[in-house]
Amino acid sequence: MEYKIVKITDLTGKDKTDERARNRLGRIMELNKNDIKIGKKLMMSCVNPGWMKSVITSKVKDVVCADDGLIITTENSVYFLVKKDLAKVLR
Repeated sequence: MEYKIVKITDLTGKDKTDERARNRLGRIMELNKNDIKIGKKLMMSCVNPGWMKSVITSKVKDVVCADDGLIITTENSVYFLVKKDLAKVLR
């Protein structure tokens, strides 16, 4: 399934503003939620790669699955992803 990264925060909920986070925002990622493993790094492939072919996170601590997307908590960040089809509606 394709998801769009719509927000990245630190573990306290503060938006990340560093260059790496800014470059990841808005990217469409190919991700099978069954491939997300607690305690393992997550690699998401970019659908619109340009110069960035994939995103590799720190180890996953938690995943919340909802009808409209995913919230993935890693050792360093929280990624908010919405299904690509819904990302168009949310603009």
